[in-house]
Amino acid sequence: MIKIENVSAKVGSFELKQINLKIEKGEYFVLLGPSGAGKSILFEVLAGIYPVQNGSVIIDDTNITRAAVNKRGLGLVFQDNTLFPNLSVEKNIGYSLRSRKLQANILHKKINEITSSLNINHLLNREVSTLSGGEIQRVSLARAMISQPQYLLLDEPLSSIDIQLRGELMNLLKKINQTGITIIHITHDLEEAIRLADRIAFMENGEIIQIGKPNEIFSEPKNEFVARFLNFSNIFVFDKVNDAEIILNEKVSLSVNLFDQHAQQVVIPNESIHLSGIKTESDNCFEGVIKSIVDFPESYELTVDIGIPIVYHAHKNGTVFIKGEKQWLSIESEKLILIREK
Repeated sequence: MIKIENVSAKVGSFELKQINLKIEKGEYFVLLGPSGAGKSILFEVLAGIYPVQNGSVIIDDTNITRAAVNKRGLGLVFQDNTLFPNLSVEKNIGYSLRSRKLQANILHKKINEITSSLNINHLLNREVSTLSGGEIQRVSLARAMISQPQYLLLDEPLSSIDIQLRGELMNLLKKINQTGITIIHITHDLEEAIRLADRIAFMENGEIIQIGKPNEIFSEPKNEFVARFLNFSNIFVFDKVNDAEIILNEKVSLSVNLFDQHAQQVVIPNESIHLSGIKTESDNCFEGVIKSIVDFPESYELTVDIGIPIVYHAHKNGTVFIKGEKQWLSIESEKLILIREK
């Protein structure tokens, strides 16, 4: 287990603020947030590259807060290519073990085992300069794993990979995790996080905003920042009427099933919205006008004015939508999400 307890650090003018995380052994843990949130700085604090000002980092009951990079027992894969350009792939992978003066036959066996598991045996004699982005990342993984660490730290490992290779590498990372290796994966990419993570921690401006399983975060985003990062389009401030109704403006009020007295905003998820040519019996049914239509390969993005603009993604199923036409828009009250913080 990795425990990060009240960790603060300062790099230039940027500060990490009272970071608290507990990462279970065998977990695939994703640190997610926009560029500049402090994810890579936290990575480098964990790795021992930047010092901790306050707090502690504990791995398997050992305090490694002040330990050197090579004494932490972590496998590291950086965002930028850090392979030695003057060495072959084989020598890059075996570098850390070779420096320990391991016997040649044992070293050769370990290199073959790790490269076989990552399907890169054929690259061993290649120069680094001849490798593609995907090959560089596989070699970097092999170099990080050769010493058999229990923990892998990956900083944006898929950011420079062609889109057609990303799925393949995500499957590989999940396979590595299933061998029992704990992975801490840093990314700004929501799809990566959802596909890979057992749990996600959202980070913004040097702080951890929310931690949870992907489905938990989607059902209960803590604030507007998290909700917008999750690609929710319809987020509105409201005034409370009573425990069953909220007012968005003078024209639109919504019935709600469960009211949180501390909530300040409502999220209207796409799956809660339905369009129809006729009025329905829904408590939340509004006549609206289609103001815009964006044509995507598999869906239409419609903006429907019901007194507020509602964005709705409609799957292409043969229905024809026309800009300016009237539609009845209903919203399922049980699928509304109330959030406390702006």
